[in-house]
Amino acid sequence: MSVFQIEEKPSVVVLKCPENLDVKAAHELLDLVKEWVKKPVKLYALDFAKVTTIDVVAYRPFMLFHQALKKHGSYVATINLRDSLALQVKAGGLDSVLSPKKDLDDAMVSAGLKTEQKAASQFDMELLTPFINAVKSTIEIQANTKISIGSPRLKEPDERFSTDIAGVISMASSKYSGSIALCFPATVFLLIYSNMLGEKHTEITRETEDAAGELLNMIFGQAKAELNNYKNYDVQRAIPAIVRGQQLHVHHLSRGMAVVIPVQTDAGPFQVEISVEPV
Repeated sequence: MSVFQIEEKPSVVVLKCPENLDVKAAHELLDLVKEWVKKPVKLYALDFAKVTTIDVVAYRPFMLFHQALKKHGSYVATINLRDSLALQVKAGGLDSVLSPKKDLDDAMVSAGLKTEQKAASQFDMELLTPFINAVKSTIEIQANTKISIGSPRLKEPDERFSTDIAGVISMASSKYSGSIALCFPATVFLLIYSNMLGEKHTEITRETEDAAGELLNMIFGQAKAELNNYKNYDVQRAIPAIVRGQQLHVHHLSRGMAVVIPVQTDAGPFQVEISVEPV
């Protein structure tokens, strides 16, 4: 008889753990994983509500459990972890493996299965305005291109935008970590680049693609200054990376929500994507 109680929901498996998580229980968990990886779901939540002890010999099986499901794009979280065990988990270096969360709702938000309205509102207020201001001033003043900015919205799961070139930069601060992406269709990028230089360009080359990084650097730098000077974010300096190809799909490593800032130009739309999670 299994020492675990399993509740399966759409996109979520909740595993209620026994009072004592010893090596036998951990190895039983690995047997369950062998079945789960055949048809993985988005989130596996380990419910520690009844757990009073975790044997150190169970650490390695938990790491294998995490790695096996991570390879299949699944998110593993621990919920209802009592304070004494949270200290043990942190001291044992298992924070990133067990990913402790307050409750199932919190775990679902982190896995991108649910949006917490309060977090979304706070995210908008603290991060979006500096980036919106920076996008507008950079593109209109530095790139000499009139734009209109639409209302920010949450990015839908598996949503795709017609991106041919993108600048991506990581964000590390005292409050959030994540990434910001500037995503252009080729026609829009070439319009902006031509306006920057005052001469017409009809194709993206290695020489012209650097402009995507320069634009993102200016946007990030302006937003960073506002976040640090007025909101005490302590955003760190970062270097953008350029990705180029037809119909790119920008994938953010952060498991937090991704917000899209849509921007319209005379040549069509481009968008800014911001995906962060609390540190």
